[in-house]
Amino acid sequence: MAAIKSFARNDAIMYHKTGYGFLFPIRMNDAAMYRTYVATAYEEPETNFIRRNIRPGDHVVDIGVRHGWFACHMAQIVGPEGCVFCYDPDPICSEHVSLCSSINEFSNIFYESCALGNSPGELMFDPIDATLQTQGSSKDGLVKVPIKILDELMKDRSHKISFIKIDVEGAEQMVFDGAADILDRDRPIILMEINDGLSRRVSQVPVIETVRTLRNYGYSCTDLTDRTLSDSEIEGAIDRNEIINVAFFAPSNH
Repeated sequence: MAAIKSFARNDAIMYHKTGYGFLFPIRMNDAAMYRTYVATAYEEPETNFIRRNIRPGDHVVDIGVRHGWFACHMAQIVGPEGCVFCYDPDPICSEHVSLCSSINEFSNIFYESCALGNSPGELMFDPIDATLQTQGSSKDGLVKVPIKILDELMKDRSHKISFIKIDVEGAEQMVFDGAADILDRDRPIILMEINDGLSRRVSQVPVIETVRTLRNYGYSCTDLTDRTLSDSEIEGAIDRNEIINVAFFAPSNH
């Protein structure tokens, strides 16, 4: 592992050799980042799910990239014939993804600094808790970010989207409303976080409505071991204030 001065803010970076064979940049002055990605097995069920369900040559989407952990896995698996389209409004994410791409020579990662939604425009974004401010806020530290529509971003691409990972802190319904063509045409596998409180705050709908939106496209909801989940099971988790990651499969991909 080597430490170099790489970030725009001149943070010292350690490149951690992961058990999957790629290098992952860690800010050496960020103890939480070290604990998350080095000292523990970060989101192992989600990582394993992605590695099981993506194939060489796939075109996939990572919405809510954060530090680029899942984007690295995706890029490694899809290979030079595939593409990983990454979207995140947090300005620091572009630095992480750029480092991930360059140190691993991933030429298949395409990053755009924006949030996704159901109509183009701008919203305020809180980089501390990574949430869009859809109802107005006077908090300090907010930044204005562009909102783009996934269907519009993908409309000129002939290759189908086979997988979407989405973790957007409650904005999932807004993203899917702007991805109707992709959901209807491509039926990608979806990995999504369920957080009812944030969904009500950001998208202004209970998260079970987002689950039902996807069911209307023919999707079934499963846990990360592919066990089908009923609405009552999901609502039970919501009632217990649990935040869970679930998957959605359409008949064509399950």
